[in-house]
Amino acid sequence: MSPLRMLARPLLAAVFIRDAAHALRHPDEHVARLRRFEEAAEPTLEKVSARVPDKVTDKLPSLPSNLRMLARVHGGIMLAAGVCLAIGKAPRTSAAVLAATALPPALVNHPVRTRADRKENLGELMTRLGLIAGLFYATQDRAGQPSLAWRFGSWRDDRRAAHAAESAE
Repeated sequence: MSPLRMLARPLLAAVFIRDAAHALRHPDEHVARLRRFEEAAEPTLEKVSARVPDKVTDKLPSLPSNLRMLARVHGGIMLAAGVCLAIGKAPRTSAAVLAATALPPALVNHPVRTRADRKENLGELMTRLGLIAGLFYATQDRAGQPSLAWRFGSWRDDRRAAHAAESAE
């Protein structure tokens, strides 16, 4: 493993590990933020549900009733994926799981709906989105190894060249 990867992966994962540990230890703070988001989004959801047929709205997911458990489960998933990324076990998969689980909290915890929210939260939201972009980049990191598509194409080209050489003889 290159020194850059050895340093970058744990540093990238550290932010998410810290957030996950906080969610596990203090789930009530996360639940409070989620409730504020739910209350702010309720008028918009009511407008949308008024225009959408009932058979569609019945199939839409809703938040579980036990938000405290949801916060802890989410924290546990992020903690496991963050530790795996930091130690280099399944780093691409770990980065993908972290990216998928980190995006919703970034949007919930740093709303930019009003001018006051934008002024207060835009910088932190952009930082979080930059970290998530780094995770998406880490999902593509093959540590110098070519992709399976490239390997297959190279193998196919070698086979064609071998067949062409055999037929020329």
